[in-house]
Amino acid sequence: MPKRSASYHDNNISKQSGVQHDVMSKPSGMQDAKVKKFKIKNDLNLVLTSEEIKQKVAEAFSSSSEFIHEDMHFFTDPFPCCTVKNFLKNVDYVNELKNELFQLDFIPKSNDLYQFKQSKDLKNAKSKNIAILREQLFGLFRTWLKDVTKISLNNTVDMSCAIYENSDVLLCHDDELEGRRIAFVYYLVPQDWNASDGGSLDLFETNSNGEPSDIKRVLVPSFNSLVFFEVTEKSFHQVSEVLSSSKSRLTVSGWFHGETEPRSNFTMQPTRTIYFPLDAEDDLLLEWINPIYLNTEIVDDIQEQFEEESEIQLKDFLLNEKYIKLEEILSQTKFSRKFIANQRLTYDIKEDNVDTFLAQFLTLLRSRPFYKLLTKLTGIELVDFENVEPNHDETHGTESFSKSNKSTSSSCVTNVRKWQHGCYTLVSDFDPCGKEFALDLILSFACDDWNALMCGGFVSYIARDEDEELLSVHPVSNCLSLVYRDDETMRFHKYINNKVKEQTRHEYFEISAIYFEGKN
Repeated sequence: MPKRSASYHDNNISKQSGVQHDVMSKPSGMQDAKVKKFKIKNDLNLVLTSEEIKQKVAEAFSSSSEFIHEDMHFFTDPFPCCTVKNFLKNVDYVNELKNELFQLDFIPKSNDLYQFKQSKDLKNAKSKNIAILREQLFGLFRTWLKDVTKISLNNTVDMSCAIYENSDVLLCHDDELEGRRIAFVYYLVPQDWNASDGGSLDLFETNSNGEPSDIKRVLVPSFNSLVFFEVTEKSFHQVSEVLSSSKSRLTVSGWFHGETEPRSNFTMQPTRTIYFPLDAEDDLLLEWINPIYLNTEIVDDIQEQFEEESEIQLKDFLLNEKYIKLEEILSQTKFSRKFIANQRLTYDIKEDNVDTFLAQFLTLLRSRPFYKLLTKLTGIELVDFENVEPNHDETHGTESFSKSNKSTSSSCVTNVRKWQHGCYTLVSDFDPCGKEFALDLILSFACDDWNALMCGGFVSYIARDEDEELLSVHPVSNCLSLVYRDDETMRFHKYINNKVKEQTRHEYFEISAIYFEGKN
């Protein structure tokens, strides 16, 4: 993969600022001269203008307690958040605003974290209705927020509009970026929107490592309602997938800014189970692999193409009878759900539930003959065969090359997974196999009619801190994909959406491996 120089911030923070809310940011005290000022009156819900209620909400915020009113609910579990019904009193105006927003030009946005459509930055919007909303939010409402939360908010304005339609989603993130103090979402969804339509705002609780674990609250959107919450290291949330095929989730969202608060320094140490080359006879390759890929002339041609492109797909890689049996075994295997909300949701094979035949194939992938074959196919020297002593057993453990007597040997990591609706992986600094040169191997099963463009489930490669896709690998049955990536290239599995149910099969299987060159 081509090298790019860039930096990537934890928890996908940088991407949220530039794409998810492609919003304006102007220095404190500056006024936007391009937007005509309209004389407006206070149109906020009376619950926001009552001094008595404001005092009660302020007390609840300072004491981390709950406050419930007919049109307002403030709570602090899992983090400080408040819902306001009937946010604006003039419903006729709200409907005009909604119609006006739908007339904006929306640009499709898609990466590992999200898929939806977004308008251009609203800071230059000259429309009367949008200008009025902006004045309500960043004038009257901001003053109310400052009084209630005692958070010093400046004049920086962030505001954008988004449309989520069927299969659109925004996965778990925390909104943390320098200056963001309070996030808000104003809903202009149809009045009959309900939980079955999806698109809820899900709030996650966090564990002792600062990771989002389970969903603690589900907030279903409602017309003319507003949600705001304090942006903290615990404010993990997501927009669940929109399931309705006839309704659009229209929102205006953004942040109120202030001085950044100190954050805890969580030091999670990602680990991986590694395998060094296993000693085996070269004839092992003949038992599993299509002989065309053992032909010297064809292998030379493959290597030449791979060295030029850094990736290749080898169709019908396994002998047909071997592939059919592996597919049958995988279809009958029980998988274990693995979930760290801001990193991945996958179904991995249980280590104590590996079928003997499948275990034999995994041994092949970890074997010295297969390392040799990969070297011939790619030109990448995965092991110094003359200087490394044979490894006769599956030595594995958390990587520590400096302490290993196999410090010059290459190694690999293997995974066996089932992919179905809701599965994904995100680009993350916590990826135990990221930030270094590696050869990715992907072999898919039971995906003959898989439509990756429609329902996701493909592997995407991007340059660090960028959204532009360098390469995508779609699942194809019995097709071995090899991709060589550098330390500035990152990858993810695209979220699998509900459209997968339109296919004959709703799941597919994948055996993958990542090979690392030996260290000198």
